[in-house]
Amino acid sequence: MTKTSYTGWSATALIFYIILNALGLYYANPYFHINATNISWITLFILGLGVYRLTDIILYEKVTEPVRNIFIHEEHAKGQSSFQKFINQLFSCNSCFGVWIATLTVYAYLFFPIATFIIMLIMALTGLERLFSKVVNKLEK
Repeated sequence: MTKTSYTGWSATALIFYIILNALGLYYANPYFHINATNISWITLFILGLGVYRLTDIILYEKVTEPVRNIFIHEEHAKGQSSFQKFINQLFSCNSCFGVWIATLTVYAYLFFPIATFIIMLIMALTGLERLFSKVVNKLEK
């Protein structure tokens, strides 16, 4: 396994993620509009499917290509800093990017439960549509 030059940025992002969540939970807790320990399974499923679809839209859909192009460039471009390589890696890994989308979704749901739930319900329904269309395409072949 080869060590990449942007491993330091990955570790930095992890530390930033932990600190951000610790501070967010500590300082924002009195302002949360729901109790996070009482989330139902159906709500968790809808939020999870919504995170899947939102991550898919941001990373792969044509409509968000202009936004992606702001952050990612050719991976092997000369003169690219280790931070730019890290950002390229983040935008090319749906699991990595999904963690950040899930984090934003959780905090949005804690602060604005109704609006977040409606948006994620729409995302979840489009996610189900995508899954069903993939199954139908496989069956047609």
